[in-house]
Order: sequence, then structure tokens, then C-alpha cells
Amino acid sequence: MLSDPLLRSEGQGSRSLGSVIVQAVSRAANVPIAFYHADGIRNDLPAGQVSFRQLYQALPFEHEIYTGELLGNDLMSLLAQCRPGAVPAMCVTGVIPSAEGTWSNSEGRPIVAESWYRVAYNDFVAQGGDHFTQFSRARRVRPEGITVREALKKSFSY
Repeated sequence: MLSDPLLRSEGQGSRSLGSVIVQAVSRAANVPIAFYHADGIRNDLPAGQVSFRQLYQALPFEHEIYTGELLGNDLMSLLAQCRPGAVPAMCVTGVIPSAEGTWSNSEGRPIVAESWYRVAYNDFVAQGGDHFTQFSRARRVRPEGITVREALKKSFSY
């Protein structure tokens, strides 16, 4: 049950639908950093009990969750593409921007160009969809056997 509506147009605010989706993807894949392309979100979710129909209207695609490792350089390049107002938009969780234009993980450790980071994302961007080619260079890629919609559904009480 949602106490407030989740809006797809709010960007990356804490109650935006995109933020809730990437948090659900992160939990489902058990990795700290997760991404989801905002163009895959097609509808808001209203306050109250979320129906299966509303969930399908918001996420009409069968995007499967993948995990892999991204090199720090690719991760920072991807994060630069995720700036507010960027088109196409990307939702992200598990990283924090700093005032100096660098990024840290959720534990406050800086992202290092030569290090590898476990991330979760979906099959569409895994193939470089929406020009997010950094995902196509990930190593140790594997499907998690769950769709983004299923991960989001687990976030709600039915």
C-alpha cells in the first residue's frame, strides 16, 4: 500500500517511482549499486493499494535484472550521463555525488577508476540500449532470474 503516489516525472527524489524501482532492483539482486532507464517507466502509481494492472501500466516491459561488474572508469562515465535533466534519463541508487564532481559508494568510499564494482541493471541497457554502452563492457554478467516488475511488486504489500 502506498501512502503517497509514486511519480515517474519526479526525477531521482526519494519518493519518485524511479528511486523506488532502483532500490527494489538493488535488493532483488543483492548488490549495492543499481540502475534503471527512466524511459522504461510508462505511468505513475497512485496512492493506495497497487493493482497488478497499475504495476503493468507503469512497467509494461519484461525487463530482466542482470548483475555484472563495471570498471570504475565506465561507472563514472555512466554516472556523468545520469545527471539531472539528462536525456535519456537513468535512475540510480548506491552512489553519492560529491561537491568536487566525484562519486562515492553508499559507504562513503570514492569510486576508483581502476576498480571493479558490482552493479544491477536490466537486459535492455545490458545490450547498450538508450546509448548506455558502458553496460555492454561489464564482466561476469549474469541474469538474476527476476524481472524489474517482479522486484518492484515485492516492495508492496498485497
